[in-house]
Amino acid sequence: MFSKEMRWDMKPEELYDPFRYIMDQKGKKMRPISLLLSSSFFNSDLTKALPLAYAIELFHNFTLVHDDIMDNAETRRGKKSVHVEFGTNLALLSGDAMLLEACKLIQQNSSHHTDILKHFLETALDVCKGQCIDMNFERREIISIPEYLEMIKLKTAVLLGTALKMGAQLHDQNEIIQEQLYHLGINLGLAFQIQDDILDCYGDEEAFGKKRGGDLIQHKKSILILCALEKLNPQEKHKFIDEYHSERSDIEQLHYYLDYFKKYNIKEDAEKHYDHFKKLCYDIISQIKIDEKFKPLLQEFVSLIINRSV
Repeated sequence: MFSKEMRWDMKPEELYDPFRYIMDQKGKKMRPISLLLSSSFFNSDLTKALPLAYAIELFHNFTLVHDDIMDNAETRRGKKSVHVEFGTNLALLSGDAMLLEACKLIQQNSSHHTDILKHFLETALDVCKGQCIDMNFERREIISIPEYLEMIKLKTAVLLGTALKMGAQLHDQNEIIQEQLYHLGINLGLAFQIQDDILDCYGDEEAFGKKRGGDLIQHKKSILILCALEKLNPQEKHKFIDEYHSERSDIEQLHYYLDYFKKYNIKEDAEKHYDHFKKLCYDIISQIKIDEKFKPLLQEFVSLIINRSV
């Protein structure tokens, strides 16, 4: 969708082939849509917002290219990952180019709004910090839920918050509106990621576009694992972690923990965290300082993102 509207006349073509490959894949496109939606609250003409929306999506896909390499993920949205399709070296290089093209687009299309580029660069660094913390978690036995929430805030939620904030920044809205939209995006991103963790185990693999139980198979400490650890004493926690790192087939690993989660109502515990952030989203919308006629649209958008099965 987006890459058909933005064309690169640059050489070598091999550098830009992965752009087209991943940007043309199916996806929710919720970050660029967030930016366009918030921009539309203040100006119905989206001409200025479109390049920024594209840049946000380009940056997001840069992170996916690199994440898939780090996670050894073979598929993304039901297709081969970029590094599988094009090779790791070109995927790394092309991912770097995606980041730089995103920065260039924002710089070129927000020259009168220097705060936009500044905030985007801060967000980009936060995303990298979140990814690093996530990697560090793999080497730690015990992670607290607050630590996990801070990680997914940086890795996932800040970019959604920034997308919503950018729409207000572009039209010189006051800081109160900017921060309300930003915090809406943060809570929406947290709810989205927690639900993503739940769908990793309980979603339909074909519809979800990822291998079912991928987080468990890769020994990632998702919200489900952390909710399980919360119910255990220190001795039981270490035993649980030892089991988590046991050598099993992928199917055995998935079913072992699905049985465990069912026995101790872990899915329901994880859903309580999801419900908490979902409620915060609607609370913020009720208070946000935008024209009341736009609030139903914003509520509908939030519902589409967080009331999902894929």
